[in-house]
Amino acid sequence: MKKMKLYLITFCIISTVLNAVEAQNWNSLPGAPYSLYNRQDDMHFINADTGWVVNVEGDVYRTANGGISWDTLMFGTTIRCRSVGFLNNQTGILGNFGDYTGSPVVIDTNALFKTVDGGQSWSPVTNFNGPKPKGICGISVVSDSVVMAVGRISGDPIFLKSTDGGATFNSTDMSPWTSGLVDCYFISPDSGWVVGKSPNSTYATSVATVLFTYDGGQSWQTIFSGGSVGRWCWKICFPSKLTGYISVENHWQLGNLDTNYVLKTTDGGMTWQQLMVDISTNRLQGIGFVNDSVGWTGEEWVRKTINGGLTWQISTDLRFFNRYRNVNDSVKYAAGQTISKFQNTNTGIDDSYAADEKILELQGNPNPFIKSFEATCTVKVNGMLSFFIYDFAGLPVYKSQPEFKQPGSYSRTFDLKQLPSGVYYLVAAIANERQSIKLIKQ
Repeated sequence: MKKMKLYLITFCIISTVLNAVEAQNWNSLPGAPYSLYNRQDDMHFINADTGWVVNVEGDVYRTANGGISWDTLMFGTTIRCRSVGFLNNQTGILGNFGDYTGSPVVIDTNALFKTVDGGQSWSPVTNFNGPKPKGICGISVVSDSVVMAVGRISGDPIFLKSTDGGATFNSTDMSPWTSGLVDCYFISPDSGWVVGKSPNSTYATSVATVLFTYDGGQSWQTIFSGGSVGRWCWKICFPSKLTGYISVENHWQLGNLDTNYVLKTTDGGMTWQQLMVDISTNRLQGIGFVNDSVGWTGEEWVRKTINGGLTWQISTDLRFFNRYRNVNDSVKYAAGQTISKFQNTNTGIDDSYAADEKILELQGNPNPFIKSFEATCTVKVNGMLSFFIYDFAGLPVYKSQPEFKQPGSYSRTFDLKQLPSGVYYLVAAIANERQSIKLIKQ
């Protein structure tokens, strides 16, 4: 009888915890930057309020109030901003994906940049003791003086380590162990993991690979390499000291989109096992867990688990998910099409409008137009308002710098006399909602 009472009490406690977690959701921040067809690639928070967001479109944003409002620090540069990490509120490191075959524009060839003024300005890092990297995909900040970085997934794998706050970096060619690196996670200046592809392989022939170092990158050991071909590790996260997860991306040309899996460790990262994820997509990229059991993985389409990855369910919490950051026990952030926040208390998000109420209205006059037209936009929430213009084929011809707007009506004139006659589409986006209108240029 005593055992039965103990089982019932334990069951009630577990059920209460799971129900509490289930009641908590990701909330997209209305004031956060929004990408129509792409995503925010990375972010880093030094506390619950202050953080930076970057994307490969060349943009850098900063918030100082927990994502309620954002400042645009860089916009539309030739830096493919892939990763970011801050050592304190002034000193930060920015990773550039770099140039690659088929790039439509000339891209800055510096792989790493540093700021000492909170992201207002960035200077190329040129002090490398070893080979110069061509691109950086992942950054791990260990302390206010130690930072690691890796890249890149498309080849030229490099591991970087700085112990002087990013002034200089030791650079290691990682090609004996891998043909491409995406992410890294360090628990101390000596111990950490880097993840990516197997050595001497293409995307189609690679397998997921996890490397570990116990001496700060002087030596490496492969602690996982295997599974189906055409796979590579993407992001790594540790919700606790013993439990960690790694997302594994699938090569889209191979067609094995129903055999996706993530990697999981329960012994502090020394061994990893595969857990199947029933999602028919190759874009298994972002991964994040709020505790050892409850987490999300995916990219455009996301799955959620509440039992440590044993089973997964469809989730609409996140979209184009790529990076998860755990700030503390109460506050987490996710980067995707916009920035989302998971919080155990009040999020401070403006929810004064009904879920089915239209919060954005858009008009364009004159239409048809000859040289220019005026867009009038009415918004009903606080947020970052962005405009996009696409041609009839869906190719972007214009992207505005996001501007923070309060509820009200706003007008902007677009001068498009340089564009040929034809059909165009104007899109306005705010607070994860978008409206579009068709325009005709005579």
